[in-house]
This record gives sequence, structure tokens and C-alpha cells, in this order.
Amino acid sequence: MPAACQPTADVLTQAKLYLSVARYELAERTLLTYLDGSELPDHEYADLHNMLGFVYHQQSKFDEAVAQYGLATEYDPAHLEALLSHVVCLCDLGEYTAAAQLITAAQPQINKAHSLSYLTLWRLADLHEQTGDEYQKCGLPHRALTEYQSAYDLSSRAQLKMKMAESLLAMGSIERAHKELSSLLQHPECYQRALCLLGIIAYNQGDQIACAAHWRELNPDHAPAAETAALAGAYKSFAPYLRPEGRPSSTQ
Repeated sequence: MPAACQPTADVLTQAKLYLSVARYELAERTLLTYLDGSELPDHEYADLHNMLGFVYHQQSKFDEAVAQYGLATEYDPAHLEALLSHVVCLCDLGEYTAAAQLITAAQPQINKAHSLSYLTLWRLADLHEQTGDEYQKCGLPHRALTEYQSAYDLSSRAQLKMKMAESLLAMGSIERAHKELSSLLQHPECYQRALCLLGIIAYNQGDQIACAAHWRELNPDHAPAAETAALAGAYKSFAPYLRPEGRPSSTQ
């Protein structure tokens, strides 16, 4: 059957079959040939360009993939799969600001899509989290906090709330960080880290009683308040939050 006479769904299925056995060149050729010889509705062009973008993305041809995802959303601005894939590809290229701008611009459209699948919501949350991680690494906790909040609104994972708390600490918003960390004590996967950070907050504030109480629960061998700094030293990832001037005074 000539390419132009095939249903678009059959062409997409054929391309997916080639992808499943890593025959990327055949998948690319199938899609390009069909695109060159067909007059199609916009939404079908969008599906084909999205699939072609995925073919390039799988081969780490990020620039080509970005171009195809862009074409897909030009044909169908409501094509959320192409939009999310476009954002992922931008992140792969290290274009985190562009990825964040794309998500922000599309937010009204995303909010209207009440039928988003669980996996799509989870993927969108992951994109916000990845962008937040990069902002945090760059020393931009305010922007990181915004991304983590967006991710949490979509997936409500406790680990995202932990990242929000750490961004708040980096911003100096101690009361808000304390509130978030206290709420995380009921989540087993975050319990130890939350408890240690609460101890560090007390440590920085010179509250030796609260500090010792938090860290005693973590490690009974370090019950005396004068030894809490030694315990903190065992948690090297918390070093940025420690302030020498906040050290509790030693007591007998």
C-alpha cells in the first residue's frame, strides 16, 4: 500500500515496532516518507512529528528532537505528550530556564486537561522536580521552591516536601522550614532526615535542649548536648546548614 494511502495509526504502529527492536533508521524513514507524501489533519501531523521527535530523542539527537516536538505542538497546541517530551529534551540539553518557561506558558492548558493520566501527571511532576534540583544547585532556592511546590501539587510525594523544606532553609525561612519538617516526621521515608534537620535548626538557634532531644532520638549514644556537633558531622549532607556561631554551650 502506498504510504499516503495508509492510515496514520498504522504508520505510527509500524514506527513503534521498529523502535521496540532499536531499528531507529527504519522508524525515521517510515515517518519521514509518510510525512512527505500525505495530506493530513493537523492532529495527525502532530502525532507523527511527536513520534519522530521520540525517535531522535532515543538516539540522543536532542536538537532534532526539540525541532520535531516543536512542530508537533505547532500543529496541535493541546498535544501534551509532545509538550512534556519537549520539556524533557530541553532538560537533557541543560536548557532548564527554557524548559521552565515552556511549562509556565502551558500551565493554563495543562490546568484545563482534567483527563490527564496518572503517568502524565507524574511525569510532569518529575520535570518540575528536575528543574527545581538544577535551581537548587545553582544557588537559587526561591526558584527551586516554586518548582518543588508545583511538583508537590501534582504528585504529593513526601520527598518533594523535604526538598521544599531544604529550599526554605537555604532561603533563611526558618519558621516555614520547621513547619514543613515537623509535618514530615509522620513519613517513614523522610523521618531521619527531617529529625536531623530539626536538630540543626535548634543547633543554629542555640537551643541545646531541643537540639539534644531531636538528635537523641536519632542516636542515643550522642545524648549529651555537648556532643550534638559530632553527630551532625556524621551527616555530611547537612554541613551547609550548620553555623558555628549557633553551637550550643557545653553543659555537664
